[in-house]
Amino acid sequence: MTNKAPGARLSKSIAIVFFASGMRWILSCIKIIIIASLFGTTFAYDAYLVAFAIPEMITGLLVGVIAVTFIPIFTDYFVKEGDVKALDFASNLMSVFFIIGLLLTFITIVLAPLIVRLAAPGFNQETFRLAVRLIIIIFPIILIVTLTEIVARILQAYGHFIVPSLGNVLEVGVVIASLYFLSNKFGIFSLACGLLLGVFVKFIFQFLFLCRKVKHFHFRFGFNFRLPGIEKFSRLAAPLISCMLFLRIGTVIERLLASTLKEGSISILGYATALTDVPSEIFLSSIGIVLFPLISKYASEGKIADFKTVLSKGIRMGNFILVPIAVIFIFFGKQIIQSLLERGKFVSSMTHDTSIALALYALSLFAMGIYFFSAQACYAIQEINATLKIAIFFMILSTIFKVIIINYLSFAGLALVTSVALIFQSGFLMKFLIKKIGSLDGKIIAVSSFKILTASILMALACWLALRLVPAHTHKLIKLSTLLFTAGISYFVFSYLLRSKELATLKDLIKTTVL
Repeated sequence: MTNKAPGARLSKSIAIVFFASGMRWILSCIKIIIIASLFGTTFAYDAYLVAFAIPEMITGLLVGVIAVTFIPIFTDYFVKEGDVKALDFASNLMSVFFIIGLLLTFITIVLAPLIVRLAAPGFNQETFRLAVRLIIIIFPIILIVTLTEIVARILQAYGHFIVPSLGNVLEVGVVIASLYFLSNKFGIFSLACGLLLGVFVKFIFQFLFLCRKVKHFHFRFGFNFRLPGIEKFSRLAAPLISCMLFLRIGTVIERLLASTLKEGSISILGYATALTDVPSEIFLSSIGIVLFPLISKYASEGKIADFKTVLSKGIRMGNFILVPIAVIFIFFGKQIIQSLLERGKFVSSMTHDTSIALALYALSLFAMGIYFFSAQACYAIQEINATLKIAIFFMILSTIFKVIIINYLSFAGLALVTSVALIFQSGFLMKFLIKKIGSLDGKIIAVSSFKILTASILMALACWLALRLVPAHTHKLIKLSTLLFTAGISYFVFSYLLRSKELATLKDLIKTTVL
């Protein structure tokens, strides 16, 4: 849908998305800091996390289905029948998801007390009532987010990557503004309302840009279920929803079990999850947004060699970003939490528990790149059933272990089982993928992983030495700055000395952004 050279286009797209993702990462960290200061690990934040868990899971399911199925169908329409037919399919799909979102919102409002009782049986009456009120406010995000995802995918199909990425930045900014201006008067409701307003502003921002830039797009509310694209979407959606349900239901189960522990356990896991999710979701998703259409294209065209090359590059870049972050979280998580979160209602006694959860969740980052891109590859070659079976197996197995281990390790056991399960699930996915498409640059990935891990360990040693040189009475933010600066510089230096190919790829992306 563009005449630019594919290689230049790919590099430029990844560079733009990475830049916007960096902005979102900074704002997301600020949001976490503000939330910790305002709510700490109180029952109010426990209630919010439970209220958010169900709509988050459903939104994730629907967005995941759209992300995987929309681009191939839309592209097929565009190539074979032109953009008018392709956009007509998109308009029909938006109408379908509008009705789905309305129905889910209405059902949730009616069944909110039952949903909260099932999701958090350990809540006392005050926390229960608060969670019910919060879920009623939050649930409409399902409607808005799914429509936004379709709009974003249309824009990406036309080569407009920066607007969806900036929309994410805008969303987080609205949440921060809501917390800053409304938290004194409305407490935890300022977070729920900020979330709802943020996704709405993001939708309007992207929708207006779409109407202005894509001349044949005109949203018309209506259904045509006989449209081939809608029929194909429906056929693909059913197994995908089942697969993604088992991939995402783990968070709901985890918070259900945590609700039976001491007050604040859900919040502790929530902060640790947020810190580990920020780099994995933002940066992996940024790479995936650009690479998945390419992987799907090569899969459909039978270009297996190109398919493997792009997949290998995605895995290696994912590891290059996430492994050093995992090492930092494991060895310096306590210092990070003290510097970022320990203020206001987040007191020092909460730091120890949160740092333990953070270190255990961080173990999953070692395998996250493999897991993410292996799953994307399975979707691209339409091996959804196999992915579903693996997801079901590990969901059941991890739930059994969580029920057992929670009696011995409390919330730490939940975090540990989650990470170990994802590591093994990644291995199974990779093994299945190799069986289907053959060897996957195994030697290149292994050498790359060794260099990345070596550079990360040397980076951790450099950080330890740097922190020992900082006087004990130094302000904690200066210590954090020293830690992050040393980590960044030393990691890139050691990667350069080890001749890491991923560093050259990153250098090319930076050049592309500047030029």
